[in-house]
Formats: sequence, C-alpha cells, structure tokens
Amino acid sequence: MDNAARMLASGKERFQGIRSLDDARRVARILRDVAPPNGHAMVRFGLQAVKNARHAVQNGDPQAAAQILRSARDQLLSRSSGRGKVGSPVDSSAVGKLVVNAEGKRIGRVDRLEQTSPGVQFAVLKVGGLVDLFGFLDLGNELVGVPAEQLVVGKRMVALRSAITPEQAENLPRFGSASSR
Repeated sequence: MDNAARMLASGKERFQGIRSLDDARRVARILRDVAPPNGHAMVRFGLQAVKNARHAVQNGDPQAAAQILRSARDQLLSRSSGRGKVGSPVDSSAVGKLVVNAEGKRIGRVDRLEQTSPGVQFAVLKVGGLVDLFGFLDLGNELVGVPAEQLVVGKRMVALRSAITPEQAENLPRFGSASSR
C-alpha cells in the first residue's frame, strides 16, 4: 500500500501506481486465504481500501486514492498485534502456483519442493525467462531455491515473506536450469 500511495501522490506515475495497487491486491488475496479467523476482517478492510483507491484513480483523483491507502495503512497498523506467523507448512499444493514477493511483484512459479537434508525443505522456483500460455515453450528460465519457511501458500498464489525483486530472485542459489528438467 505504501508503494502505491507514494506513486499516486506524486501525480506523475499513475501507471506505476495502478500496478502497485494490483500488487497490493495480490498480497491481500494471499493473506485472505491464510489469515486466522480473527484476521479476516482486517484483510477484507485492506482489500476494500485497494478497491476504493482504484476507483478514485479511475475517477481522475490519484491524490484521493493515495489518501485512502495511507489511511487504510494507518488503521491496519493500529489494529494489528504484530504477533505470530501467517501460513501453514508448505506442501505439494504449492507446486505450479505463481510466486509474488511481499510487495506483490511477480517473481516466478514453484517448480517443485526438495528436501536438502533432514528437516530442511527448499522450494525450487522457476524465475526469469519466457513461458508461453500453454507451458510448452520454456526459454531462459532458471531454477532457484528458497527455504520453504519463507513462503506463504494461498489458494491461487504463493508469497515470499521478503521484498526480493525479480532480478534478485535470479541470483538466488541455483537448482539447475529449467531446460535440463
């Protein structure tokens, strides 16, 4: 929300602001899937704020959209306890899902899960490159590993607990290339 509010408030980066709103919505949807029952109201509030901000931008008022997001952020921070971890252990349901970072930016897809040593599980992500709509064409992708405990698995997407960029993701420890599989 902060990123979208900052871009919308500048007035110069409306397109990037809209993209940041989409990113915030992706993260909120994952949180909606994994939030404990007492957190659902907060997630719904956040999703509604993103929707209202998008509506304000579409009506030509990016400043109002930025204010909506800042207000929602402040209310969410004042309500949150800051305790506990969201999510459950990573299992095979994560394979094939889109991976986004903590800011909602697309990173890649979960290719597989690997046990590197007893008790240490890694999610192997397919990052970079090009994949066509049907999955037949797969050029230039790299397989990189992230500790499974850094993932939050939602119904349709997986979130990394960090704000790693797509470029930084390509520099994570390699697990072979996607074309070698």
